[in-house]
Amino acid sequence: MSVRGQAKRLSQLANPLGDLIDLNRASTYSWDEAQFVTATPNTPYSISFPDTSCSPTADSSTIAQRTPKSSISNESDKTAVASPGPETKKAVLGREDVDASGQGRALRGAKEPWPLRRRFWISLLSVMLSGAVTLGLLPYVSKGKAGWATPELVKLAQSTGFQHLFFTIPLTIVSMSISALWCWTDAEVRMLQPLINLASGPVIPERSLTLDYSSRNVFIALFLTVKWARDGLVTLSTLLAILSLALQPLTGALFTVREVWWVKPPTTVSSIQRVGLNRVADFLDMISFQAASSFASADVMYNFGSPPFVSEGYTVAEFELPDVVNGTVYANRSAILNQVSCVAPDSISQTKDLSASSIWHNTAVFGQCEYTWTVESNATYLYGMAPGNFVGCDEDFGSVPVQFRPVMFWFFMYGAQPAASIVLCTPHATSQQVSVTIDLATRATNAMPLHTSPDDTSVADIGSFAYNGIFFDEAALDETALARLQAIQQQLPGAIFEAARNKDPLSMQTFVDIDFAALTQGVYTTYLSLVAKSVYFVDDEGGEVSVRVGINCNRLFLVRLAAFLLALVMFLLFVGGLALHIFHFRTRRGLVLPPHLGTLSAAIWLTAQTDLARALAEDDVGPEGVARALAGYRFFFDRTAGRVFSVPDDSPRKGHWAGRLVAPVLRKIAAFWRRFAAICRKIAALLSRKAGAVWEPVGSV
Repeated sequence: MSVRGQAKRLSQLANPLGDLIDLNRASTYSWDEAQFVTATPNTPYSISFPDTSCSPTADSSTIAQRTPKSSISNESDKTAVASPGPETKKAVLGREDVDASGQGRALRGAKEPWPLRRRFWISLLSVMLSGAVTLGLLPYVSKGKAGWATPELVKLAQSTGFQHLFFTIPLTIVSMSISALWCWTDAEVRMLQPLINLASGPVIPERSLTLDYSSRNVFIALFLTVKWARDGLVTLSTLLAILSLALQPLTGALFTVREVWWVKPPTTVSSIQRVGLNRVADFLDMISFQAASSFASADVMYNFGSPPFVSEGYTVAEFELPDVVNGTVYANRSAILNQVSCVAPDSISQTKDLSASSIWHNTAVFGQCEYTWTVESNATYLYGMAPGNFVGCDEDFGSVPVQFRPVMFWFFMYGAQPAASIVLCTPHATSQQVSVTIDLATRATNAMPLHTSPDDTSVADIGSFAYNGIFFDEAALDETALARLQAIQQQLPGAIFEAARNKDPLSMQTFVDIDFAALTQGVYTTYLSLVAKSVYFVDDEGGEVSVRVGINCNRLFLVRLAAFLLALVMFLLFVGGLALHIFHFRTRRGLVLPPHLGTLSAAIWLTAQTDLARALAEDDVGPEGVARALAGYRFFFDRTAGRVFSVPDDSPRKGHWAGRLVAPVLRKIAAFWRRFAAICRKIAALLSRKAGAVWEPVGSV
C-alpha cells in the first residue's frame, strides 16, 4: 500500500491525537483485523483489543502516565492503541469541536486571512478591472483626447518647488496602496502554502515543515516555487506581487501638461451692429468718410493692415469682443462684401494746347464712351478724380445720382514727353454670410464666405446701387462737409499715386509698366470697406451673438503609452488575481486554519500532543538536528483533527526535474567563476612581480 494510502487508513482507524494514538511509531500494520501494533506489550499503559468497535475508553490518567519517546518512530514498541472515548476527545479538543465532528462537520478553525476573504478580493479585482477599462478607453474618447482644463493641477504640475509634490503624491499613494494589497495577498498565500501541502497528503519535510516562503524575499520565493515546480499558486501570487510594483512608476508617468490650442465652448456676447441700409443722413457730415480716406492713405505709407472687422473687402457686423488678452474669436456673422472693378482705358491720347505749353487735353476711350480732361499747371505731377458722367454711349448714367456713379482716377506727368493715365472704377456692395476670425491681440480679422445663414440675420437689402463714397449732392452739404469731401477727392488719388511711386520710382518717369488699375483697386477697396460701416450697418440694440474663443492654454493630458501599460498591468492583475483566488479557494476548501496562523502559538497548536512535538523536544535534538530528526518521514495534515502527523518514507529522494536542470547550470557557473578568479589572481601576481623588478634598486659597483 502507498504512503498516502497508509496515512488515509491510519486517519480513519485511529484518533488523530498524539497522546492517544501513536501513528508515527507504527512498525507493523494490519488492515484486515481491528487492531494495529504500535508499542511493546510490556509497557504499563499498553492496551490491546481484538476489535476496535469494542474499544474501551482510555481515561486521562492513563494518558498522563505515558512517557515521551526519543524519536518519531520506535520500532521496539509494539503497543496496540485504540480510539479514545468521546469524553477524552472533548477534554482535549473541546466539546464544540467534537460535537461538530460527530455531525459530519469540520473542526472550527480561525477565520480566513483578510486578503483571502471573498468581499476583499472581489473589491480589489473590481478596482483592477474598472481601472483597466477606464485607462484603456479614456485616451480614445473625446474627453481624453482634449485633456482637462484644471488650472490648479496644471499649476502644481508646472511648479518646481515643494508644491509639485502635491501633484505627484496622490497617485503615488493610490498605486502604493494597491501594490501593498497585492503584496499582502501574496504574503498570506505564501504563509498558507506549507499547510496546504500538508493537507494535500504526505509530503517530505522540504515541502511542508521546513518550507518557508514567508520570510523570503519575493524574488527568492519565486525561485523556490520554480525549483519545486509544484506550488503554482505561490508562483502566481509572487508574480502578481512583482507585477503590482509596476503600478507606481506608471502612475507617476500617467499625466503630462501640454500647451495646446483650445477652443472654449460657445458663449454669448452683445451685438453692436447688424447689416442694413443706413437711411439717416448723419453720415453726410463726411467725418467718417474723411477718416476712412485718411486711414487708406496712411496704410499705403505705413502698411497698417486692415482694421478690426474689415478683411479683404469684407466689412463684418461688429460685436462685443471677449475680454481675453491672447486668443482668437470665432463667429458666424453677416457682412458686406465691397468689390471694385477697375479697368484701364482702351486708348488714351494727349493734345497740347497751342496757346499755352502747359495746357494739355487728354482723351480716354472706354468702349464706346469717351472722357476728356484738361490739365494746366507748372507742377510735375498732377492727379485727380471725376464721376463717370457717360451719356449717349453703351453706359448711360444720366439718370443715376452722382453718389452711385462710377469714379475715374486720372494721373498726369509733365516732362519732355508728358504722360497721362486714367482708371475707371465701378463699386459693388453685396450682403453675405461669413465665418469671421478675429485675433484678440492684433485685432486682425479674417472672413470666409458661408453657405449657411449666420447667427444674426439673412441677406439684407442694401439697395440696388453701391455708394462710390467720393461724390455726393453738394447742394445737400454744408461748407464744412463740402471741404471734407474735397479733401477726400484729393487724398485718395494722392494715395494711389504714392503707392505707384513706392512700387517703382523709375517707372514714374514715363508711367510705363505701372499698373494703375490694380493699385487703384486696392486703395479704393480699403476705403469703401471702411465707409461701409457708416453706410450699410445700423445699430443692433439688444442683439446677441454666439461666439467661441480659442486660446493657447496648458491642459492636463494622459500619456497614451503609460495609460496603455498601466491598463495592461491592471488587466493582468485582474485575470491573474481571479485565477489565484478561484483555485486557491478550491485548494484550501475544508482546511482548518489554526488560530493566529504564522505565530508560535499556531505551530504549537498544529503539533500539540503528538510524537512530532515530543521528538523535537528531546535534549539531543538541537537546531542543527531538526532536519536529521525529520528525515525519512512524510507529513500530512488531518483536516478533521487539525493536527500534523507523519508516516515513514523509505523511498529514495530525487530532486525535481527543475532542480536537476538548474543545478548543473549553477555548478558550471560556479566552476567558471572559480577558474576566472584564479586567472585574475595569477595575472595580478605576475603584474606585481614585474612592478617589483622595475623598482628594485641597483647595487653600487
